[in-house]
Amino acid sequence: MARTVGDKPPSESTPTILLSGSLRPCPFCASSDLWISSDLETKFVACKKCAAFGPTAPTVTLATERWNKRS
Repeated sequence: MARTVGDKPPSESTPTILLSGSLRPCPFCASSDLWISSDLETKFVACKKCAAFGPTAPTVTLATERWNKRS
């Protein structure tokens, strides 16, 4: 079962880093509409379509690498 970030994807006021091309699609819904939460001490990639999120990491780069290693 997918882990979720709240009930919905981030709003316009939520600080995020939007990435394109550097992340693999979501392993749960295959969406490429992804974002990285960068306003917290730990960073993570999340899917804006199904709200699944990947492993946390101390940096955006490491969060991206960990997301891309998911099967």
